[in-house]
Amino acid sequence: MTWVLLRGLMREQRHWEDFPARLAAAYPDERILTPDFPGNGSRWQETSPTRISAMTDFLREELKRENADQQPVSVIAISLGGMVATDWMP
Repeated sequence: MTWVLLRGLMREQRHWEDFPARLAAAYPDERILTPDFPGNGSRWQETSPTRISAMTDFLREELKRENADQQPVSVIAISLGGMVATDWMP
């Protein structure tokens, strides 16, 4: 299983602080991903998408790059990340 943690507008993976490490300690056999959306965090030089659907498309591609698109995924999302997660649901 993979956990995907999604932050809100103008936030990046650093804003999770120690939560990913604590989650990993609770679920040691599971993967924790904290992708930054374009325009934020490690992707600050990229152009931010202006539509939720474009952020969802980015997330799908990111999970493919991480080889996490063919397994169960649990999502924890805040604010804009929650909107992307909702759009992502089948």
